[in-house]
Amino acid sequence: MFNLEDFIKELEKRRVRYILIGGQAVTLYGSPLFSFDFDFWVDPSQKETFFSLADSFGFEYDEGSRKKPIAIFYSEEEKIDVFFVKKMATKNSRAITFEDCYREAKVFKDPTGFKVIVPNIDDLITLKNCKKSPSSKDKEDIEYLKIIKAKKMG
Repeated sequence: MFNLEDFIKELEKRRVRYILIGGQAVTLYGSPLFSFDFDFWVDPSQKETFFSLADSFGFEYDEGSRKKPIAIFYSEEEKIDVFFVKKMATKNSRAITFEDCYREAKVFKDPTGFKVIVPNIDDLITLKNCKKSPSSKDKEDIEYLKIIKAKKMG
C-alpha cells in the first residue's frame, strides 16, 4: 500500500525538488475538504530520478509518459499526477515558474520531523486557476484559501 510519508522521505533522500500541489496542499492549510489523489510539481530536470523512484515504489504508468510534461502514476487505489514543466499559466495568462514557486514554498512539519513542501497560499491559488476551467472543487479550494489568507492578514 502506498505511504505518502515514505514516498516524500525518499524524494528528500534523492534530493528531488518537489512541491505538493492540489487538494492535498489545501488540506495542509486546514481545509476540511479532502482530496483522494496526490499532485506534485517536480523540477523538470529531475524527471528521470522521479521515474526511477516511482519504479522502486512499484508504480504503474504509461511508458510514453516519460516524454510528456505530465505523467500519471498508479499504485493500487492511489493516483499521483506529476507535472514536469518549467512554468504553468492561468487562463488570464498569469504564469508561475517552478523556480519561483519552489523558492517561495512553505514547509509543513509534523512533531516527528516529517516535512512536506507546498506552495504559499498565493501561489496555490494561482495553481488552482491554471486549468482551462477550474472544477467546483478547485473553486471551493480557492475560496477556502482566500479566507485563510484574509484571517492571517487581519
